[in-house]
Amino acid sequence: MQKIEGIRFLESIKNYGLMQTNDYKRLLYIMEEEIEGYYAEKSMIIVQEDHGVNRILYYTIDFSDLSDILKKLDQQEYVLEFLTKNPEEKKELFENLGFQVLARMKRMAAKDCNFVLNEKSPLAIFYNTSIGHLARENETKEIHQILWNVFDTRISRLLDEEELKEAIVKQEITIERDLF
Repeated sequence: MQKIEGIRFLESIKNYGLMQTNDYKRLLYIMEEEIEGYYAEKSMIIVQEDHGVNRILYYTIDFSDLSDILKKLDQQEYVLEFLTKNPEEKKELFENLGFQVLARMKRMAAKDCNFVLNEKSPLAIFYNTSIGHLARENETKEIHQILWNVFDTRISRLLDEEELKEAIVKQEITIERDLF
């Protein structure tokens, strides 16, 4: 499927109801022109190969329609992530289609993290002075490789090398350096 064909399809079904998707990064819009995609009357999926993992992005206004598409996939391993405030919300739907939960992650946020970072913090005893050195741009490849060797690619969505390099340039990445 051509990317533009997928975008046009999404625009056409938005008129029929509230679109639900797991494409929170809007990856469809930055993918290559040719994509592996399948659609039915009210749903579309895209299979994105990501570091050896087949990730499914879905767009739907009708989950029974989405189910019909997912049932037609071959027997390869696919990873389908979904964001929700209620972890049980779509669990049964996807389990009935043969998916199983690999990981459940919870996002947490704090408006002010000064307490956690100050010297009176209960976490201060774990502080290690070799941690927290800003990464250097020339370390991008090595850091990227280490991350991909450590994390399970089915449940970890890591920055690609270019995104990592940008974060390093912005001084957003700190690392533990070997002091020897």
